Order: sequence, then C-alpha cells, then structure tokens
Amino acid sequence: MEKQEYKDEYAKRSSVEGPFGILKEQFQIEKEVVIGMIRTEERLYLDALAYNLIRLYNITQEIENSTEDLEDFCERESVIHQLKLDVTIF
Repeated sequence: MEKQEYKDEYAKRSSVEGPFGILKEQFQIEKEVVIGMIRTEERLYLDALAYNLIRLYNITQEIENSTEDLEDFCERESVIHQLKLDVTIF
C-alpha cells in the first residue's frame, strides 16, 4: 500500500474504534453465546441497533432538553416513522 493510501485507510479506523469499544465493553460482544455465523451476525446487528437507538436518544435529549425515558422515545419514534419491528429472541 502506498503511503497516502495507507493513511487514508488508517484514518477510517478511528471512526469505528469508539463504538466498537462500547460494544465490547457494555454489550460484551466478545462473550456472545450463540453458535454459527448467521446467529452471531444477527446478534451483532441487534447490539448495533441498541447502541444506535441509545445514541439517537441521547442526541435527541440534548437537542430537545427533554426528560422522556428511552422506552417512550422508541415508541414515539416508531409511531412517527411508522416502524414495525418483529424480533425473535433466541
């Protein structure tokens, strides 16, 4: 890899280090008890979804200066955007 190309690729790394660290520490993705690539991938997607919902909630709370709890926030957002989520927990 050429020097500038390497720098560009390495710069991308810092943008995912924070979220990945949180997933490892708080969601304990290294200790997932699922078997198989598909189930592991599904579990990681659920963890990432939870992380992003919490992040969106925190950003919204800062902007709106609101004290709405996370459950009410998710319900309100799903109604506003007509979201439907069917999940099977294994």
